[in-house]
Amino acid sequence: MDGRINGMMCRQIERAFKVITIFLTIAVFASTARGDLSGWRIGIDPGHGGTDPGAVGPTGLQEKEVNLTASLGMRYFLVRQNAEVFMTRTTDVTLSLSSRANFMNSNDVDRSICVHHNSSSNPDPNWHLTYVAEGTGWATSGDLAFDISHRVTDFNGLGFGWSNCGREGVYEENFYMLIYTYMPSVLPEISFISNPLEEQRLYHDRYCYGNGRGMYEGIMDHLGGWGGDAGEVEGHALEIAQLPTEFKLHQSYPNPFNAQTVIPLELPQRSMVKIELFNVSGRNLGTICEGIKEAGWPKVHYNAAHLASGLYFYKVVVEGLEQGGSFMDTGKMLLLK
Repeated sequence: MDGRINGMMCRQIERAFKVITIFLTIAVFASTARGDLSGWRIGIDPGHGGTDPGAVGPTGLQEKEVNLTASLGMRYFLVRQNAEVFMTRTTDVTLSLSSRANFMNSNDVDRSICVHHNSSSNPDPNWHLTYVAEGTGWATSGDLAFDISHRVTDFNGLGFGWSNCGREGVYEENFYMLIYTYMPSVLPEISFISNPLEEQRLYHDRYCYGNGRGMYEGIMDHLGGWGGDAGEVEGHALEIAQLPTEFKLHQSYPNPFNAQTVIPLELPQRSMVKIELFNVSGRNLGTICEGIKEAGWPKVHYNAAHLASGLYFYKVVVEGLEQGGSFMDTGKMLLLK
């Protein structure tokens, strides 16, 4: 009897620690002073998605992923301040630029923020700029861009790129989402995913959430939303928001690749994960990964430098260790050397 009770207590304690870990991912950024954005409608467009990866970092990190992570972080803080938030996408889907602009216009949002990360063929640059339509650098859009740029760089420590309108951190450029939306609109290019050191920072959700927090704080500065009493972070709501709801295998990236690739998973609970590699003849070439993974969005990195060019298949088998359940799926990847 005592052994069973102790076992139950250990599992409960383990679960509590996992919840706390997820909670702290964003809670560490939570403001001690709560404000109020009641009545404000904020539109967020995480750039790229689906078949459009956006820019790709030196080791294969895709811009569409970090755009979404930073956007979800921004949404979390805005909702806590009672803003009504509209997002063009909350998952990895393909959307046209016209559908994104129409989404903002049809929802009559007060401000539109289109989130991106920059890239260059030169691996050295790494700075921040927020873009606005031509002629708006000193108008309402420029005011928002200025506040967002300064708050984001307060967090990530980057400098500003050159401004063509004389306003630090702001650049005028007629991007689609800036000229085909009817409300004040900005497009933050948070940092350069092409910079090797920055790409490594962007692999961490906590860093991307921090950039989202910076954009949120810029919006608060712009709209005068600061003030109010100290508030508590809603840990239970955050836990629900941050855990996947089902097992899922995503397409490896980059694909085609040479010679390193990443296999993303979604795990709603702590699980035993095994990934095996097969060639086109069905021969088992060995195990890519085998072990326990925590709930969340783990990414399995694989180096295929020892393999010949060709098409390969990876088989994922998952066994849930908390609520039970199992999952199996297969993906394919093309190695080109």
